[in-house]
Amino acid sequence: MKLMSVLSLDQVYQDIESDLRSVDKLIFDSLSARDKSINSIGQYVISAGGKRIRPLLNLVFAKIFSYKGDNNIKISAAIEFFHTATLLHDDVIDESNMRRGQEAVHKKWTNKYAILVGDFLFSQAFKLMIATNSLEVLTILSKAAATISEGEVKQLNNLHNTNLTEGAYIDVVRSKTAELFAVASETAAVISGQADCLRQAAYEFGINLGIAFQIIDDIFDYTSSDSGKDIGKDFDEGKVTLPIIILLKKCTLEERNFIDGIFRGRRKEVDDFTKLTLCMNKYGVFKDSKQYALNYLNSADHIISEHFKSLDKQGLLQSILIDQIKKIDRF
Repeated sequence: MKLMSVLSLDQVYQDIESDLRSVDKLIFDSLSARDKSINSIGQYVISAGGKRIRPLLNLVFAKIFSYKGDNNIKISAAIEFFHTATLLHDDVIDESNMRRGQEAVHKKWTNKYAILVGDFLFSQAFKLMIATNSLEVLTILSKAAATISEGEVKQLNNLHNTNLTEGAYIDVVRSKTAELFAVASETAAVISGQADCLRQAAYEFGINLGIAFQIIDDIFDYTSSDSGKDIGKDFDEGKVTLPIIILLKKCTLEERNFIDGIFRGRRKEVDDFTKLTLCMNKYGVFKDSKQYALNYLNSADHIISEHFKSLDKQGLLQSILIDQIKKIDRF
């Protein structure tokens, strides 16, 4: 897929601005609780924002499918609650200091508050799902919740595993990250009454975009703090991600022993991260990782051409893909 003259991501947001405002209003209305701590923490974490790319997908697909109604608003808010709840829990597990450019909730309020408020957000997500009066939507998102949890456990099981294969890595990413992208897309097709082929196409578009999104995030863990998270966090936690998997296939035995040592639990030295990134640059690891992400974005673009090209507003989807390409264009 080549860069072309399409809308910027900001213009995509402007195109669905009214729906996004409705989603934000529903989110903040749903944060109202009898306990002030829940309100304060909920407002803190939701107000930090992020690009709301998962709700964006649902709203864009609903527009493409000419959906009339407000279930897209409820689903988008539920998805954002679900995603934010997983972030609260993940930050406790990973002992992260930063999230979305600000201090992580568990650092500011303690682990207990982060976990319990995360549980509250999960409950609000399910209330909104039920409010759609669609058993199919509830079933899809409930299954996704289980899939995402399984993906997180798979990732935990693979900590420090320098024998992790590309296939096993993608399996984790597909479950823990891409699944929510996929159901955000698929549920828009469901509430719009689309045929099974378009529903499946929307799901697969989300899967491909979500995998690319996570690969890009894993590249940024070694190259950029623009994501608002701690740079080098995967390295600190012993998470073996695609850049490391690619590096291990290219490096010398001596370099392999060094990588095995720092990921398998020996005490890290202050310059280990620098040595590792220099080794990655030596073998063009980031360029190779970028190509993996581009392959998934190209697959998503092919789905647009095959299934959505004749539909109004399908260019909004391609603009989302182009935005991801621009994020990694420097590598």
